[in-house]
Amino acid sequence: MALRRSTLTMENYREKLQQFYEVAALVEQQAKQVQVDLEQAEFEGSSGKGVHASIHGTYAPIVIAIPEALLVEGSEAVAEQILEAYKSAYQQAKALRQTLIDQVLEGVPQLQ
Repeated sequence: MALRRSTLTMENYREKLQQFYEVAALVEQQAKQVQVDLEQAEFEGSSGKGVHASIHGTYAPIVIAIPEALLVEGSEAVAEQILEAYKSAYQQAKALRQTLIDQVLEGVPQLQ
């Protein structure tokens, strides 16, 4: 078995490493902007019985509004409606997060 010589010279290596660092810095900057955008974004979901849940794009809850009439149905019914409203808001936030991540990845140049 013969050993293959590498065609990668020290200068090529440095160029490739510099390209890598530039791409990494770009991705890091864009990822930070995505995080800011998600922290500022708000989404509202609702349940079939009028519960409204607002969350940030980071999935942190902002507010949950429960109609008084629902309270008489008991804690389990209220919990189910809260979960339904939160899931609705969560799906919207998740879709935005994926869109923003896809945009970052589409803009990443391929290293040669």
